[in-house]
Amino acid sequence: MRLVLALLVLAALPARAAPPLAGTWFGYGQPWNKSAMYLDTMEPNGRFHAHHRFCLKGKANDQYEQGAWSLQKDMLTIRIETVNGRFQPRVDDYKLLSVTPKQQHYVYIPMNFAYTSQRVAPDYKMPDCDLVS
Repeated sequence: MRLVLALLVLAALPARAAPPLAGTWFGYGQPWNKSAMYLDTMEPNGRFHAHHRFCLKGKANDQYEQGAWSLQKDMLTIRIETVNGRFQPRVDDYKLLSVTPKQQHYVYIPMNFAYTSQRVAPDYKMPDCDLVS
């Protein structure tokens, strides 16, 4: 009976809104390669997964990162834990310029490199290299 009552109380509480960056985002460009692609999944619990694709002569070179993200005012901090399954910790800081439900703009602070990404469906697939190179 207590379990049923607890579930009813929880169901009646208002749902917490997901942070504005939570979701799946796709974009192009890295400081050393303007045609590189990335697909970032920012989970509401502060975890993230990134898929980077670099194309060379139509061949994909993929890299996967996992870690945590946090947002303090307009400062986005990405704490990378693993790269391609290997422990390679580092911290990247970005200045968030704007976020809408469909698009975000931010700058990688150390290199002053601007990114723009579009919100995509969670099952979005990275384009093949032969379509973009």
